[in-house]
Amino acid sequence: MRQSRRSILRTTSILAAALASSGTATGTTESYPSWDDTAAYTDGDRVVHDGTVWEAQWWTRGDEPDDTASVWNRLGSVDGQSEYPAWTPDGVYRAGNRVVHDGTVWEAQWWTSGDDPSSSPSWGPWERVDRDDDEQRNDEPAPPAAPTDLVVTNVGPSSVSLAWNHDFEESIASYRVYRDTGTEVTADSDHLIGDPEDTTYTDSGLESGVSYTYTVTAVDGDDVEGPTSSETTVETDPEDDVTDSETPVIGYYTSWSRYDRNYFPEDVPFDRLTHVNYAFLDVQSDGEVVLADPAGDQQNLEAFRALKADHPDTKLLLSIGGWTLSENFSDGASTQQNRERFARSAIELLRQYNFDGLDIDWEYPTGGGQAGNTERPSDPENFILLLEELRTQLDDAGREDDCSYELTVAVGGGKRHVDGLDTDAMNDYVDYVTVMTYDYVGTWSSTTGFNAPLYRPSGGTESGSVDDSMRYWSASGIDDDKLILGLAFYSRGFASVPDRNNGLHQPFSGTPSGGWAEPGMADYQYVESELLSDSSYQSYWHDEAKVPWVYSPEEQVMVTYDGPRSIALKTEYAIEEAYGGVMCWELYGDRTGVLLEAVHDEL
Repeated sequence: MRQSRRSILRTTSILAAALASSGTATGTTESYPSWDDTAAYTDGDRVVHDGTVWEAQWWTRGDEPDDTASVWNRLGSVDGQSEYPAWTPDGVYRAGNRVVHDGTVWEAQWWTSGDDPSSSPSWGPWERVDRDDDEQRNDEPAPPAAPTDLVVTNVGPSSVSLAWNHDFEESIASYRVYRDTGTEVTADSDHLIGDPEDTTYTDSGLESGVSYTYTVTAVDGDDVEGPTSSETTVETDPEDDVTDSETPVIGYYTSWSRYDRNYFPEDVPFDRLTHVNYAFLDVQSDGEVVLADPAGDQQNLEAFRALKADHPDTKLLLSIGGWTLSENFSDGASTQQNRERFARSAIELLRQYNFDGLDIDWEYPTGGGQAGNTERPSDPENFILLLEELRTQLDDAGREDDCSYELTVAVGGGKRHVDGLDTDAMNDYVDYVTVMTYDYVGTWSSTTGFNAPLYRPSGGTESGSVDDSMRYWSASGIDDDKLILGLAFYSRGFASVPDRNNGLHQPFSGTPSGGWAEPGMADYQYVESELLSDSSYQSYWHDEAKVPWVYSPEEQVMVTYDGPRSIALKTEYAIEEAYGGVMCWELYGDRTGVLLEAVHDEL
């Protein structure tokens, strides 16, 4: 399970906002990096260019920041004193935007471009706010503008999730959310339900099938509250019809999904999952388990905690490690003191966010993980000792909390990941062993092949198959009903593939360009929407391996993936072989739900 690179620009913006001591819209050269015409930027990223701070409104690369580029929003000069940017004739402004023109602050009443504020009539698009000088600013401060674009992002039987925007978010200390039943709401203390610091909020503990109306205000650093946003009314859902299947269906939600992907906890299809594993938390060398991305993780975990009220039958697990965060596992498990600290700190986070268990994804205690990982000959033994300590402390915590906390592990599919482990002891400590039955080919391979064949094809160069891996682990001593078969919701692509055998088992050079999150990898949704609809690509089915692939002679690109047919066959295989269930890596790859639908059709 590989972790995407996080946006440094977004983290910089978050840190800068947290450290800001004034409510201005300007920055410093230390706050934001200089614009780079080769870099990619997403919504909220900030840069400095030509002495001005700019904020990206959506994804962009190569678009130079200026007032004619709609993708960039001017925030102010790097060293300027004005709280608002100067008006420009080419600028585009919407209701609530403020500018400085001829020494005066003006606020747009609706969308406008090219209308000079100083010559705007009283009924025009600009309204005079105040003078832009030190005397005025040291006087009673003007209230912040109203939040914009208030929308409902998710609704359940007992919760509603909201999101909104603010044109000067960095100058806002907090927001106030107001709610009432019916179709109207008054912004007073009787209807105040929350004061979040960011532009999202989940309201929980509601009644099902009831209409609620919301509005939001902004509060600046002087505790001055601005006007209300527009109102939005929503009716909570009726009570969930929970699936009656007891077969575990585990889905991984990755912490970085909220960034470039805009896939949030509210988007998770809880009704189709028995477990959601949140990936990933980090482990330090002394065994302390910590949030890997404090800003993003806190928002995600708070959202999951609120959503749990609507989905009590779906268990939430904190997953620790993964491909890029296993560097310190060896240190963290090397002594009894570290193992105790590992378990204690992980359980503290579990309790803080009301999760139901822990998932350990050490890649790998038998070696072969990412370059730079600390490794010891005693890692296999210490891995089992870590599981023992986790089981002991989780059971103790469960007795205190009157519940049963789960412990699962994610393991590699190759035989080398089985050998050397005390699997009999592992079987005693864990509830499930999720087998990563994919990545049998990749950029490291000599030829193209299948990422996750159900059975190894004759004459292929794949390092294994789903069937091989599940049989390795079954023979090791792990109970079959604890073994969870991994399903890949992503594809692998190969470039410069000669037009022979429809691109299968052929030499290649590099990976395709385009909508690939990592070199050679894309989610299933990309394959479905971009490749299967492209006439230059032909889809094929391998009846021995039981998986599809696509190939374009014109582009010389071969892509191996799993679609609804192969996902259904693997689910059927797991049931027929009496394995415990299936696991999906990862949920973002199936945003339309067609792959999970194929899973449930077999349950």
